Amino acid sequence: MIEGINDTIAAISTPIGKGAVAIVRVSGNRSIEIVDSLFKGKKNIKDLKANTITYGKIIDDNMQTVDEVLVSIFRAPHSFTGEDVIEINCHGGIIPNRILDIIIKKGARLAYPGEFTKRAFFNGKIDITQAEAINDIINSTTLSGASLAIKNLNKALSKKIADIRNKLLDVFAKTEVMINYPEEEISFEKGDKDKIEYTINEIKKILETPSSEKVFKGFKVVIAGRTNVGKSSLLNLLAGEEKAIVSHIHGTTRDIIEVEINIENIPIILIDTAGIREEYENEIEGYGIIKAKENINKSDLVLFVFEADNGLTEDDKKILKKIKKNTILVGNKADRGIKENNINAVYISVKENKNINTLLEKIKEKLELKNIETTEFYINKRQKDIIEKLFYKLVELYKIFLEEDKLDIISVLLQEAIKSLDTITGQDLNKDLFDNIFSNFCVGK
Repeated sequence: MIEGINDTIAAISTPIGKGAVAIVRVSGNRSIEIVDSLFKGKKNIKDLKANTITYGKIIDDNMQTVDEVLVSIFRAPHSFTGEDVIEINCHGGIIPNRILDIIIKKGARLAYPGEFTKRAFFNGKIDITQAEAINDIINSTTLSGASLAIKNLNKALSKKIADIRNKLLDVFAKTEVMINYPEEEISFEKGDKDKIEYTINEIKKILETPSSEKVFKGFKVVIAGRTNVGKSSLLNLLAGEEKAIVSHIHGTTRDIIEVEINIENIPIILIDTAGIREEYENEIEGYGIIKAKENINKSDLVLFVFEADNGLTEDDKKILKKIKKNTILVGNKADRGIKENNINAVYISVKENKNINTLLEKIKEKLELKNIETTEFYINKRQKDIIEKLFYKLVELYKIFLEEDKLDIISVLLQEAIKSLDTITGQDLNKDLFDNIFSNFCVGK
């Protein structure tokens, strides 16, 4: 049970700082009483109907006007938290803090991070996947990320989990009858095994959906290659501004330069690296090359740039052999001609800004960004870790499923699988993990 569930909590729900308006949110069984005691309008807050807004003034203990406000009232259980909720729309600046101070003096306490959402969960208004989606919506920096989070908020992932759970529950119920009432002579049928196979395939599909880490934090795309092939020029062109120093002198880029761009509203972290060559001039360039290799290993995609008019040189090929990542070959300086090497490459000219759209389309294809646009939901790291373990558990179950002398093992595996699904939605979640999820929320949400 949540600590202080009977307390009335309050917080500023809008960003702190200068702004035209702000919202102070209050939730709990005394929220109406407390706000009513500091509000002065044509009607008392306690006499207002649910889901209404009224105009008035907030006054302090000295009966001085603090601000002119609009007050919204939501009565339990038809509110975000499932409790009585009051939202005070006031002017920004220091006013919200002043109103919050008065509310706390009247008997409310300051809400913990994510406590409003936590109460919504405990009061059955949302499950944990929806709670996590709310936090993702708030923190999303792209439209695609926000759109995906809204899908999860609308229970897209929850419904899929419930579907899988129901299939397993059907089989588990039959297993328990077979164990406890052997005289009934009930046995597994092909349809029962088909249900297990169905859950395995659905779990596979879930694991193939976009991860929230990529959708919200960005895909890492490293620009790599030999020195002086146009890596920094390509970064500047894609970024739309000069972020990296461009020079004909070999080894100019010695540090790692990161730039965030959006492709189809998906954040892409472009990383310009030092040119890779076996003989370098000094220790600093050598360190840059080491960092370049480290970033390649951590990347989601590598743009390997070479000179189109020279084709892939022996040095290029040596570097390519060491790259074990998703890679696009990019032949730059195509304005000087193209030396064909029977390779699948995108030929561009940064100098003349040619064929860049083709390269962007190839990046979208390699990162499967179009799949993100059409996906039904996404999963975060917590959910993915649970689902990966669940997948192997179900595969183990499938292998022994028709062996009726292993009914006890089958029963245990089914129980564990159902428990895993319940952990995803929050029906079976330990306190430490639960607190960890909400610790990442902002105060006021």
